[in-house]
Amino acid sequence: MGTPPVPRVESTVNTKPKDSPATPEPVPVTIIGGFLGSGKTTLLNRLLHENHGRRLAVIVNELGEIGLDGSLIEGGEAFVELDNGCLCCALNEDLVTTLAEIGKEPDLDQVMIETTGIADPLPIGHAVTRAELGERFRLDALVTLVDVLNLEKAMAEASEPDLQIRRADLCVLTKTDLAAPEDVERIRSLVRERAPHVRILDAADKGFLDFLLDTRAADLMSSPSRSTPTESHAHHAGHGFETLSLDMGERGTIRLAFEEFLEFLPEQVYRAKGIVKLDGEPGRLIFHVVGGRVEFWQEPGLSGPSRLVFIGKGLEGERLREEVQGLFEDVM
Repeated sequence: MGTPPVPRVESTVNTKPKDSPATPEPVPVTIIGGFLGSGKTTLLNRLLHENHGRRLAVIVNELGEIGLDGSLIEGGEAFVELDNGCLCCALNEDLVTTLAEIGKEPDLDQVMIETTGIADPLPIGHAVTRAELGERFRLDALVTLVDVLNLEKAMAEASEPDLQIRRADLCVLTKTDLAAPEDVERIRSLVRERAPHVRILDAADKGFLDFLLDTRAADLMSSPSRSTPTESHAHHAGHGFETLSLDMGERGTIRLAFEEFLEFLPEQVYRAKGIVKLDGEPGRLIFHVVGGRVEFWQEPGLSGPSRLVFIGKGLEGERLREEVQGLFEDVM
């Protein structure tokens, strides 16, 4: 048997006008994993059908299937574009080839890849960084869905659930509405025991999709800043998440001190992103933190104020603000 044909991307509707910079920033790729029956297809359908204002490409694994508006996508040949501009295709045997084809789309905001229920997500994450893809994509996060009703049984019968949890940057508890609170907390503790580094979210939280889709530091360049914890916390007050946004103006910071600060962010910070001026270095440093991963990339031609955003639950906003101000106060 030969390799299934690569999904062909037909002409698409641009539902979100955007500027076209000479060098577009890399598209973030989120890997969605989890053991059999953990809710991956349910999550993908939510992502594909809600009007979240982002243009997504969702790649479904080659063994899976997903119902889309009465049609079914499966195998390696189907491709569907939805009315909201999102794209969905089945995964070719060669993920790099599939991503390269999807990458021809000029206006993507994010790519979501569903793994099989027994897959190790790490090799898939490595594929995103392959040289053949150039700088078109960057790995955003490895997300593992955890079925609170069946995790213990699954772990007793297979090794994959434990591996998937240990690999994750984010673990998302699913079916919590069907479980007793004490059972949810037991599973949360079990996940924490297996992966002390991981951030744990609840798929039932109203702000969950907003959080999952909030990936790109470059959005700060066109977003209004908030300079106090009170103002920024109100941004996610209805969702259970808090956002602390800080504008440090034209002040800069020292790279090593700033990198150390990000490496030891409090547990309550689920995501952090921003654009900062570095002392003695050209342009700006863009940073992105999710789970245990800290990413930096330098933009020599970029200018503008230093802006930082922290997203989480139970943020100690005043303490964070004081620490950031301490990093920037003496460096001009």
